[in-house]
Amino acid sequence: MITRKAESMRIRVERHVQFSNCAIKTKTKHQLSGSVVLTQLPSCLEYLDLASNQFTGALDLTRLPSSMCILYLYSNSFSGTVDLSQLPQKLECLTLSGNGLSGEVFISDALFEDIEVGGTKIIKRHME
Repeated sequence: MITRKAESMRIRVERHVQFSNCAIKTKTKHQLSGSVVLTQLPSCLEYLDLASNQFTGALDLTRLPSSMCILYLYSNSFSGTVDLSQLPQKLECLTLSGNGLSGEVFISDALFEDIEVGGTKIIKRHME
């Protein structure tokens, strides 16, 4: 195993990254770039932090693991619209701030305050 300081680590993600089966996975502030596929994550994944990187492309949040509680995606370069209608029931926190995302999303009252969209063009609406 090679250990390096996070400040000097630079990884470019050019293809789908397969995460190992684990409950917690953190990859933050490592200058990671490329697109991210969130539709094939391990079913036991509870926490994923991909914040403050250089990820691009669209986000598909419709097939996150049902165990997902916390998902940090802020301060990247994700773009397009995002569907928040099929988020896991256990989700407690979703941060999308600081991305190029847009559109109008309808969010349940239970999750409304737990989804951060500052610095985007997303308009949050309460689900009726």
